[in-house]
Amino acid sequence: MNSKSHLSKKDIILTIIATGIIILGIYLDNKGNDFSNINISKIIEHLILYFLAINGLFQVAMFCQMPWLVPDFYGKCQKEKIDDLLQTYFKNEKDFLQLYSDEKTSFIMSQLDITPVQFNKIRLDLVNMRSIPKENVKEKINLLLKDNNTKIVINLEKDREKYSYDNVNLKYYINFNDIMFMHGYADEIATALKTFILKDFSEISIELSTINKVVIPHDGNFILGMKVGELLGKAVVKMRKVEGKVIKEQPWDGPLDKTDHVIIVHDVLATAEQIEHAITNLPKSCSKVAVYCLIRRTDCNNSSKLKNIRVAHILELNDEEVDNIINEK
Repeated sequence: MNSKSHLSKKDIILTIIATGIIILGIYLDNKGNDFSNINISKIIEHLILYFLAINGLFQVAMFCQMPWLVPDFYGKCQKEKIDDLLQTYFKNEKDFLQLYSDEKTSFIMSQLDITPVQFNKIRLDLVNMRSIPKENVKEKINLLLKDNNTKIVINLEKDREKYSYDNVNLKYYINFNDIMFMHGYADEIATALKTFILKDFSEISIELSTINKVVIPHDGNFILGMKVGELLGKAVVKMRKVEGKVIKEQPWDGPLDKTDHVIIVHDVLATAEQIEHAITNLPKSCSKVAVYCLIRRTDCNNSSKLKNIRVAHILELNDEEVDNIINEK
């Protein structure tokens, strides 16, 4: 062990008690025998058994959360053993990853159903995306839509029954949910939306400090909302469709005060039903400052539904414009 332990009063008391138990046990085992008949090997055997029993008692006490029955030095020794084991494990894991990085990459690609060519293309796309200045958020989102490997744009006409997005008559479904599970893309997308929000704040003279919470609509892009909230330094509230998980009359998860000023973060604004639900079910005294989204579909009737709140978006697109983007040479 690396650290030096000093005996506490509890250590001394428990050690004296344990030693007394061992001596008493040995005495009782040999009671009635005179000194010449004492079996030394039997005493050693009993001594080992007593030590093992007391060690077991300490472990049971630790498991049962009874620290007053465990000497401080014993707990420290156990912790040091665990730390040593963890360090050994992580060192071996690190060595394994360094020695077999290619195998690890191949395994991950096989799980994601990605070929080596597609993987290299994704890496190149991420480099290209990161090379775009952070203020050029429209260019970043456009680049994502053009990339077939990201699978953001889905042609519903090819297999409409396969997808749940069938309540609007659109040719293309823009899917930002799946890509948010890819760390590099998720950071770039969330940073783009955060940059756009801060720019809009400056244009409409809103101080970031006046915003208390970031609201994610029910069935909204949870990862996007969480990351944007983290980048803005704001707590996040997630709306629930029917009723609260803890309090039925509270259809949201997360800390929310009735006087909070909130912004609603969304990925693609199409029917606006989720946004309407959030606005309706948030406390009336709660100030809904604005809705921020990556894309607003202009071929859906969403503007008329959100007349009483500011809606800001990075891109406005309809099916024809999406078609032009993905087919642009």
